[in-house]
Amino acid sequence: YNRGSRSNFSQQATDTRAKQMSASGWDGADSEEEERRDAKIELLASEIDELKASLIGVPEWSSEWLQIKTGIKDRDVERLVLLEKKRCDDAVKEYFEENPHVLEAIPECPICLEKLWEGFEMFRYICCGKLICESCNSQGGHALDICPLCRGKSPDSIDEIVSIHKEKADSGIGWAQAGLGVYFFFGNDGVPKDVEKARSLFSEAAEKGSTRAKGLLGYYYYDIANYEEARHWYEAAAAEGGIWSLFHLGLMMKNGIGFDQNEQNREEVLRLITVSTTLLGGFISDPPIVLSCYFQNSIPLMLHYLQPIVEGGTTDEEVMERYARVLMQEAVEYYGEKVLLVPGYSPVPVALFWYRRSNKARMPDADCPFVQTEQKIRQGCANCKIHLGRERKMCCVECKAAYYCGRGCQAAHWKAGHKKDCVKKLKKRLKAAGTLVEPKEN
Repeated sequence: YNRGSRSNFSQQATDTRAKQMSASGWDGADSEEEERRDAKIELLASEIDELKASLIGVPEWSSEWLQIKTGIKDRDVERLVLLEKKRCDDAVKEYFEENPHVLEAIPECPICLEKLWEGFEMFRYICCGKLICESCNSQGGHALDICPLCRGKSPDSIDEIVSIHKEKADSGIGWAQAGLGVYFFFGNDGVPKDVEKARSLFSEAAEKGSTRAKGLLGYYYYDIANYEEARHWYEAAAAEGGIWSLFHLGLMMKNGIGFDQNEQNREEVLRLITVSTTLLGGFISDPPIVLSCYFQNSIPLMLHYLQPIVEGGTTDEEVMERYARVLMQEAVEYYGEKVLLVPGYSPVPVALFWYRRSNKARMPDADCPFVQTEQKIRQGCANCKIHLGRERKMCCVECKAAYYCGRGCQAAHWKAGHKKDCVKKLKKRLKAAGTLVEPKEN
């Protein structure tokens, strides 16, 4: 019952990752899958060339032109994502080939024998101290409220969980010392914050071989700017399959903290961030956020990494604002500036939806493109383009990103394509998933 927090966006990543993990390590795509993927990439490239050729003579911004452009965009995005998945698979395979000892150190779920990576969602039953994977837990102990291994009853409260941790930590059990240390480090669940007590518990647990404790010691020493010790403990945890620690090593190397900044290290940073992002599979948002920054020249791949995070309920307002900007950039890149006003193809409603949830919306800058967009959409009817002036305006109540001179224009604009652009369906989907983030008041 030492359960880490989990974002809703991780379920799809879990399903995909479960197919790639085995007791022997990282399976990735097998040879047949790789052949199919390579063939698909070639087919998509060929179809893109054909669609580009078919654009010749088609009037710009006609319905036919827009449909062809959309076909090019959809295929290009799919092609780029497949190429990125291939790159990620290759990076992970290479990492394990160079570090076979990492695989040997990883514990396995005692039920299904899947690997249990540090940072991957797992469940520890504090009655017997055993770890099992999420899938086995959901079918056993979690559903029955008992441990599927020793049949022990689950604790009835947080106080009981903390009490059991203390009892087992006093008995010198490493995983309990690491878990209790976390309570002291953050001052959670009624346990008074005591960082030095936490460090002492982490150290005792690390001596007993706790991978988690070694990673936590890295976190502790980094927090007090003892980067040499932080690097030491992160490396120790990463060598035992601590993927979260591997990610932190990549961050330290990226920022030149405890490492030299040179071309060789820059290449290694990308590899470490790629491996940790791929293996963690979406359970923790930081790795894909960092990885997205490496694709400033590939807007679709930035969206590929950012979309599951923002739709998964992130509270990181900078990420929301970045995602909003990238949505606008992608549309302009594939269609042109005019697409922002074309119903059925405009990214403006969704982009404003995420921008309004960011701190930039509460502290607007006159030069911000979203501020200018907000001003522009209020000035004219989204359908007939007539200037609205200062009189009372009608607007789409769902997205507030389209204004009208009357109900007739609102109905016409909805049929023309705003039905596709509006955030109504997005909000419904996020609400159903429990990840709808309401904008903060100014």
